[in-house]
Amino acid sequence: MSGEIEIKVCGLTSVAAAQQVVRLGAEYGGINGYPPSPRFIDGELEEEVLNELPKGSRIWVTVEPSLASAKEALRRGYDFVQIHFDPKGSFSPKDLASAVGKGNVWLAPRLADPLDFSEEWIGLADLFLIDGFSPDRVGGTGKRVSGQSFRELESRYPTEKFCIAGGIAPGNVEEVIRESGAERIDVNSGVESAPGVKDVGKLEELFRLVRR
Repeated sequence: MSGEIEIKVCGLTSVAAAQQVVRLGAEYGGINGYPPSPRFIDGELEEEVLNELPKGSRIWVTVEPSLASAKEALRRGYDFVQIHFDPKGSFSPKDLASAVGKGNVWLAPRLADPLDFSEEWIGLADLFLIDGFSPDRVGGTGKRVSGQSFRELESRYPTEKFCIAGGIAPGNVEEVIRESGAERIDVNSGVESAPGVKDVGKLEELFRLVRR
């Protein structure tokens, strides 16, 4: 890929936040569909936020969903389902990809080391999101990923699309991109003033740094 770094802003919980990330030019916006998360929204609010995001950019973020709930999210207007899962558990990403189509799936395996990535997942997703690891949380950890390991992972699978996430903020985004070589970044807690509350100034600063 050449040109600008692609930016996904995850954990959108308000119409105002969705409007801002669209104005700033984010390639993707994520809405959390996992009830235990402090950024979870559903019902009317979810529909309102979703409607602010352009077609092609709408991502439903959750953890090990049922096939029915993943299909329902796509029916509601999402373009992709971003699935966080524990590779050591019983969840089958292959079953999900078969049910909804790999072109609609982003997989986010819970990995202590990005290089633990399994070759078995190749062909099951449009994109793989590599998030920071926490022993007691699945996704949204705010932990940094090793840039060197991410870079090596991309070199192992040059035909696949990868996105780096975890603890990315205005103060470190340039370092993250430089060390990892990432062409896509996912930001969440690093551009918030509180869980689920996106900070206008932090978002604007991060986009300024990435786009310059």
